[in-house]
Amino acid sequence: MSREIDQHPLVRQYLESVCGKVKAREVHEDIKLEMLGHLEERIEDKLIAGDISEEEAIADAIDQMGDPEQIGKQLHAAHKPRMEWTLLGICMLLIGIGLVAMLTVLATGEVSLGDHFLEKKLFFVALGLGAMVCLYFIDYRKIQRYSWHLYGFTLVLLAAASSAGKMLNGTKEWIEIGPLNVNVGAASPYLFMVAFAGILSMGRATGVGGAKKNLWLLLRDIIVFFLLPTFFYLSTSSLVNYSIYCFGSLLLLLFVGKKYKLAIVGFGALLVIALWIVQRSDKYQYVWWRLKGFIYPNADSSYQTVRSIEAIQNGGMWGQGFGAVNERLPFYYGEMLYSYLIYSLGWMFGFVIGVLAFLFIGRVVGMALKLKDRFAKGIIVGIVSVMGVKFLWNLLMCFGLLPILSIEFPLISWGFLTFIELAAVGLMLGAYRRKDILVKSANYLSSQKI
Repeated sequence: MSREIDQHPLVRQYLESVCGKVKAREVHEDIKLEMLGHLEERIEDKLIAGDISEEEAIADAIDQMGDPEQIGKQLHAAHKPRMEWTLLGICMLLIGIGLVAMLTVLATGEVSLGDHFLEKKLFFVALGLGAMVCLYFIDYRKIQRYSWHLYGFTLVLLAAASSAGKMLNGTKEWIEIGPLNVNVGAASPYLFMVAFAGILSMGRATGVGGAKKNLWLLLRDIIVFFLLPTFFYLSTSSLVNYSIYCFGSLLLLLFVGKKYKLAIVGFGALLVIALWIVQRSDKYQYVWWRLKGFIYPNADSSYQTVRSIEAIQNGGMWGQGFGAVNERLPFYYGEMLYSYLIYSLGWMFGFVIGVLAFLFIGRVVGMALKLKDRFAKGIIVGIVSVMGVKFLWNLLMCFGLLPILSIEFPLISWGFLTFIELAAVGLMLGAYRRKDILVKSANYLSSQKI
């Protein structure tokens, strides 16, 4: 052809008419490329088949493509944003329950809660809701190019906490920012999961590039997934968050990276090493004491478990009342909040919270199964592995079925982590919003035999 087809006025007008009906701007270029390919094939066939000018061939090809407005409307229907309303509803219900929880805790009159207790909590929730809305509308694929930057940033946060952080509850994973204490250790698994989702989805298949290249990539994976995070987590004594990190990374390596041997052998070795270190190092004796006390209960190590079960039993069907004081239940505003809510508001209230937690996990897993894009799937698998562990562990430990650890109930135990959790929900919803969006363009155009 004498010139590029995409510069022809008739072609440009046709493509603009089609894309003008499709509100999802991020797919306009893909639609144009796909349609240009079909147009070029038709024009070449016409030029080869008979005595016809290029102008006539282009005009005939456009006529055969069909009505641009009709095609545009059908493509728009295929590209409507896919909001997961059920997940959003569950999230908002949990946030609402969190507000009830903060108010009932405040109503106890406990002086140790500090100044501006509710104001600080509301600040993080408002910040989180804003981040959730922003991440829902931002194209999640743009984050992928910054995966290594996010990984390095997370390591820097852990290093800063290790060197200049504040020691709380036996871990050095807190950074003071003005009047606020930011738990970077608890936030780090979320950041790592998003970073690893991008790194793994950009990776190439193993066995490609020669033995030396594969050996280098293996060494890189060992350093990136195992050695560096292990070093920085242990330096902060953050074994709980390290365990959550290991679980999430294992799922990502298995289901997104398809690195089965690396995942099983690597994390198996880390588990043995971590248990050996915890058992012998004085820094981690508190965690080891908790784990050992769960297996071999005694009056000291089982104190919180006994108090938690006692509070649940005393709650009754409808609870002891809004703001009921329970001086025997420790950390009722933190990891024991679920037990306190049952104590004050009853078994039925606790049952509803448990059902919402399981529904949240189920809906997110269902979202992951519907996604074909590796990065989107990785984001959701990684985030749900972190939030899922926290939901289930907190529920079960309050009933005495798991050891008591510093794991708070997501979205209900308001604080800095609520900001991270809401942002994570927004990112998952944003990834689901664009599910199969490019695949549908190609599938639709091919099915129409344009």
